[in-house]
Amino acid sequence: MRLSEILLVESFPDAKREFKAHASDEEVNKYIDRYRDLIKRNLIKDLKEKDINTWRKAGWDKFKKYIDEFEGTRSKTAVKRKRVDNRHVFTLLDNDTWDIVVPLDHATSCNIGKHTRWCVSKPGKTFFQEYVYKNGVILVTITNKHNEKQWAISVDHNLKTDHIGYTIFDSEDTKISDQLFNSQTGLNAENIIQLMLVQEEAIRIKLDISEENDPVQKIEKFIKNHDGSAEAIAYIEARPGLAELKAMYADIVLHKRWKPFERDIAKDPDAAFKYVIDVMGGKRWPEGEQSILKDPLIAYEYARDVIKGRWPEAEHIINTNTNAAKLYKIYVADTMSKQNNIQS
Repeated sequence: MRLSEILLVESFPDAKREFKAHASDEEVNKYIDRYRDLIKRNLIKDLKEKDINTWRKAGWDKFKKYIDEFEGTRSKTAVKRKRVDNRHVFTLLDNDTWDIVVPLDHATSCNIGKHTRWCVSKPGKTFFQEYVYKNGVILVTITNKHNEKQWAISVDHNLKTDHIGYTIFDSEDTKISDQLFNSQTGLNAENIIQLMLVQEEAIRIKLDISEENDPVQKIEKFIKNHDGSAEAIAYIEARPGLAELKAMYADIVLHKRWKPFERDIAKDPDAAFKYVIDVMGGKRWPEGEQSILKDPLIAYEYARDVIKGRWPEAEHIINTNTNAAKLYKIYVADTMSKQNNIQS
């Protein structure tokens, strides 16, 4: 045992004696035991916080509060992870530091990646279904349990040629190199992929089961089969989000506006614009304009194709995007100015 450890052990009796002036023997012993267990499991990282003498100086109340808040934070994290684990994931590694899993459905991907910018974790979008179910990509998510930082590895295994390609993403959905991933995590991406490949058959079986129950896949079948039955419509209405699919269904299957879908469609810029063009015949739709105003490029297209002129309320949004601002100036503002000059 190192000298620093010996000194720490010898300091515990002094800490107990001082703390017992402010609380019962039972309560002090309980908190000291909890504190020592956290240190033993290497959950307390800060060297000062590991030193009981720090808490002797701070006093009993601050020491007790620290243990309660520390364990409370970790408990919330554990509950969050448990909620994800109880959904649809295939666990590759679960230890004190890392949670490495394969999400098997879109809802779970959204839950795991809700604090990231991964396209496969966006509610109401169909990127997960496109990449995973249709293209056979396996998504591996890596979460650091201590700081909640996250990465994802998209693995494309061509089963016919046995070629394996992969891309690593950080939480901002930016592609990063193996070297950068290793420097950020201390993990080897190829080892993680090998761990996945060993269990690939079981993972794909579970993905097939998830695909059968996936609402996006069911709605796409309704669209493909032009199924406008009451049962199909009721099924779609009961599913929150899925704005683009609802707009597509109204266009391709129903060929008309469908009010029960519009609340979800109005919240999504892409879906709202497509709905206006394809279903509403290009007429302005005030209910959808609030979400359209959140996307500079779509706001420009809405001004060009729907308003067919300048859209003052949107110009400050459009000007935040260089390409949108240029297009708006050329095809909306300048065009309108030329047309006005001709007419005058």
